[in-house]
Amino acid sequence: MGDRAGISEHSRLLRFLHIGTEANCYTPGNKKFSVENVHCIDTSNQELAVKEIVRVAKEGLSVCPDALFFALAVCSRSQDPKTKDSAYSALQEVCLTGEGLFSFVHFGEEVSKPTTGWGRSRRTAVANWYKVDPKKLASLVTRVVSHRGWTHKDLLRLVHLKTENKALSAIYKYITHGYEAAEKEFSVEDVSSDVKEILAYLKAVHELKHTTDEQKAVHLIEMHDLSFEHVPTQLLKSEEVWLCLISRLPVQVLVAQLPRLHR
Repeated sequence: MGDRAGISEHSRLLRFLHIGTEANCYTPGNKKFSVENVHCIDTSNQELAVKEIVRVAKEGLSVCPDALFFALAVCSRSQDPKTKDSAYSALQEVCLTGEGLFSFVHFGEEVSKPTTGWGRSRRTAVANWYKVDPKKLASLVTRVVSHRGWTHKDLLRLVHLKTENKALSAIYKYITHGYEAAEKEFSVEDVSSDVKEILAYLKAVHELKHTTDEQKAVHLIEMHDLSFEHVPTQLLKSEEVWLCLISRLPVQVLVAQLPRLHR
């Protein structure tokens, strides 16, 4: 009987992580999660839940990524120090995009009420998300700028981020004060090639956001390997821009954009 109950709980957890509901039937659309209506991540299986969250995230098969971010946020508030540390350590493996990070922060505050949940562990985990390879970070923070009422600027102010890496410092300056401020501070004669490369990438993103020239947009996308998320809405009406983008789009994004392509 106990084994059956254990298997049942595990099955409910996996169902939630994959489709965003503990029920047998999947329903599309936005879902609202709370500790009151999600019961499969209880205190008895949170350590197992963290392992399953990471596994499902790596497989990339969940049709409801928000379920992963919510579950990880719940586990990060565990009373068990080991589970809590595991949840925060898994942040970079689960929240692969800015959208994922913002969702985790949003759910983290929701499950922490009446407090905000911004203790040392959360600040450290979020700060570490921004301490990755500069090229990777530049792409991440420019592709998704805001989500669920949060921005990268908000998070940097909360974690008080500092680094000796000049390329990362240039990105942090860009996030908090914009491209012109980053260029002014870091465009000096003895700047390293890494910083020059980051500034060139940020400049390309900045110019793409402010141009209406289709040919220039295509050139920037090709030269700097910019993605669909970088392209402003007005340029997504351009056939030339789409011809440039199509070969670069992941299948999931391409399928989601089929109505726009048809128009």
